[in-house]
Amino acid sequence: MVFRKMWEERHVRKEPWDPNCTLKPDMSKTLRSRQYKIYYHTGIYEKSKFDDEEFAWSCCQQSSKEGGGCNIKIYDPERMNLASFN
Repeated sequence: MVFRKMWEERHVRKEPWDPNCTLKPDMSKTLRSRQYKIYYHTGIYEKSKFDDEEFAWSCCQQSSKEGGGCNIKIYDPERMNLASFN
């Protein structure tokens, strides 16, 4: 009913359509993805087996201790937790 009246007013007055009036909800805030990636290592930081003088991660042989991990975990804080203790 409301749409019909808006359509009639627009065509009777011959006014151009308002581009800000889309008749759709603004979903930019609700459909935003809040997922982020967590990088971690599965091995231990020890002396390298291939180069005796350097330390490296045992899982990927990366030499920097604070560097990004070789494994990725995607974390979504808004995901539903279905695990229970019942």
